[in-house]
Amino acid sequence: FKRFDSDSPYFAEFGWVAGAGEAVRLPDEMTLWQASSQTLTQDRPVTLTYDNQEGLVFSRTLVIDEDYLITVTDSVRSDRQESITLSAYSLLRRTDTPDTLGLYILHEGPLGVFDETLSEEDYDDVQDAGRQGLSFSPEQPGGWIGITDKYWLAALMPDQSKKAYFSMRSFPSATPTGPLEIYQTDMLGEVMRLDPGQQISWQTYLFSGAKKVTALDRYAEELNITNFDLAIDFGWFYFLTKPFFYAISYLFGMFGNFGLAIIIFTIIV
Repeated sequence: FKRFDSDSPYFAEFGWVAGAGEAVRLPDEMTLWQASSQTLTQDRPVTLTYDNQEGLVFSRTLVIDEDYLITVTDSVRSDRQESITLSAYSLLRRTDTPDTLGLYILHEGPLGVFDETLSEEDYDDVQDAGRQGLSFSPEQPGGWIGITDKYWLAALMPDQSKKAYFSMRSFPSATPTGPLEIYQTDMLGEVMRLDPGQQISWQTYLFSGAKKVTALDRYAEELNITNFDLAIDFGWFYFLTKPFFYAISYLFGMFGNFGLAIIIFTIIV
């Protein structure tokens, strides 16, 4: 999920962190995984495996659909003699501050829903928070976090029955073209105990695509993601603007012309 061919990479990363004081070799960005296939398609999931030669075998299964929702299932099997604790993490990292329209009616930047409440942060606010970042510890399970542009969204979601902790942060980075600001939104899963001879798993959803209302609503229903449609900024009059959108979209489907759909909808209103 990394773009190495860019001076300003924008990528997703998944992995594990061990409990405090536990020395264990975990996969990182330099790990060489074994892949079940070289191509990930809608009809062909890909499973990656890595044996750390210390009694832990990691696997990661990737499934993608037509609207660019990637389901990432991370598992760890233990043949160690002692138990350990692990937490799954995922992050979105964006290099450089993108150009934004700067409209007060349109949010562009980090955002998320925690305890069913939308939180939107400007890039300036995240810069001010620095490496320490803005932390969110929801009381309820589920939630999601991401970075949005006008038309595009990258978002991370746990299995909505699981509890996770979220944060937004930034830090400077030196590049060949000069210093750039890096923005990160991340998610840390609850601590899991891995006993000898057992296996643990954690599932994360990564959405990286266009903010199609119908697609976001479908994911919200199928995956039980609360307020996922709020990734689209419908404004203060959400209770009117979203139904209006669906009405005009329906009329467009009937007449095949948005101009005509808007005129007919205006007459109806």
